Parts: sequence; structure tokens; C-alpha cells
Amino acid sequence: MGWSPPRYDGGAPLTGYIIEMAPGNSIDFVEFAKVDGKTTEFEAKDLREGQSYNFRVRAQNSIGISVNGTKLPEPVTASPSFGKPAVLWLFEV
Repeated sequence: MGWSPPRYDGGAPLTGYIIEMAPGNSIDFVEFAKVDGKTTEFEAKDLREGQSYNFRVRAQNSIGISVNGTKLPEPVTASPSFGKPAVLWLFEV
């Protein structure tokens, strides 16, 4: 998945992004991964093939973490990618 940096950073440079995941139609997101503030792409690996997932990305800086983050518009279903299920998507934080 890939994303664009937020339009407003609260006055402090981004230090990272938190990628969160919820299985199926669940709204209970849990932290899945973290990347630095310059990274705007992430490949979700080791997912269960055929399982659907919701993902969202939250921006982080010295002021805090974005409240809601940006969620993919709809759940995605993991499919094989070079032998391991993965999800690829592009959206704006």
C-alpha cells in the first residue's frame, strides 16, 4: 500500500507512520507495523490467503499521532504474491 503525507502536520515534521489492521469487517484496529516519516509505502506480508482485512495509516510527529488516520475505502482480500499473501493499495493520509 502507499500513501501521501498529510496536508497539515500540526507544525512539526513527521517522524513516522503507524499502519493498523483489522480483520474482516471488524472496526477494532490493532497496530500492524511502523515505518519512518519518509516512507510512504508498505507491503503487508504473512497474511492469511483469502482473508479480508481493513487497513489504515496514522501519521506521527513530536506533537502526537493523528486521531483517526486514513482507512482504505473498503476491505481487501489477501492473495498470493510471490508465494506469500500480500495486500497492495494506494491512498492519501
